[in-house]
Amino acid sequence: MRDLLTALVRRLHGLVDDETLAHSGRVAYLAAALGEALGLSREMTRTLYLGGLLHDIGKGVVPAEVLHKPGRLLPEERRLVEAHAAAGESMVLQLAPEMAPDIVDVVRHHHERLDGSGYPDRLCAGDISPAVRIIAVADVYDALINDRPYRRALSPEEALGVLDEEVRCGRLDADVVAALRRVTADEDGLSRAADGRGGQCG
Repeated sequence: MRDLLTALVRRLHGLVDDETLAHSGRVAYLAAALGEALGLSREMTRTLYLGGLLHDIGKGVVPAEVLHKPGRLLPEERRLVEAHAAAGESMVLQLAPEMAPDIVDVVRHHHERLDGSGYPDRLCAGDISPAVRIIAVADVYDALINDRPYRRALSPEEALGVLDEEVRCGRLDADVVAALRRVTADEDGLSRAADGRGGQCG
């Protein structure tokens, strides 16, 4: 598995831009920390880490001028961005046909939402795996606390407020967001996750 991961990460470097690569690394570490906070198994925590690393690999097919557009996306541009989830699944299966199904599921479904409003398959709560629920929260949180071409970064507390609203609206998992509050309150724990020592991912 380590050799496979090394090969995929090297390929990932060539497929996505530096910002997407950095985001993927942060999501991987945060998702692993959330897995620990939720008391998940070592195997599941490793799945979260690998899924986080690979979740945005499909953004390599999105034109840079669309991916980094500073203003509102046009409908066709949004379709191009949303296509990255299914494209990522195809890329992982092509590069690593033996990849664990749980990780492939994360790559395809990390933008699904519990109320069925996500993409690409409009899954609802009962069809969304625990790993996808965790990656979804880590993905949104990291996007919110970092600058994007179309908006400034939010503070961690502002970002948690956005996530709380997503929970109230039935889109994100309440238990995972509660775990995120615990993880972000534990600065030492979050630092261990960020430098790769958390998540039992060795």
